Amino acid sequence: MVVRLGAHFYNIGGGTELTNRDLADRLLDLLGRDASLIEWVDARKGHDRRYSVAIGKISDELGYALRVPFEEGLAETVRWYERRWDWWGPLLQERPPRARS
Repeated sequence: MVVRLGAHFYNIGGGTELTNRDLADRLLDLLGRDASLIEWVDARKGHDRRYSVAIGKISDELGYALRVPFEEGLAETVRWYERRWDWWGPLLQERPPRARS
């Protein structure tokens, strides 16, 4: 995530590097589901091979530091969404169906 404070822009990251598949596997594990839910798609034209967020600037200039380890934050995020179906569930009805190629 990039945040602007005045004239300055800062990257805010979680300090954890993992693949999309690793993240998907961790989410599925937290949800008690299996990998059969993963749908593989072709790479997009110009697809980024890696996303990396350097947090040195915000750490050095503003004292930013992680307060919650990644695994703990991911689990809490999943629990929040599980408890808040009333908030996000209706959005599924508003979303148009995805085009299949």
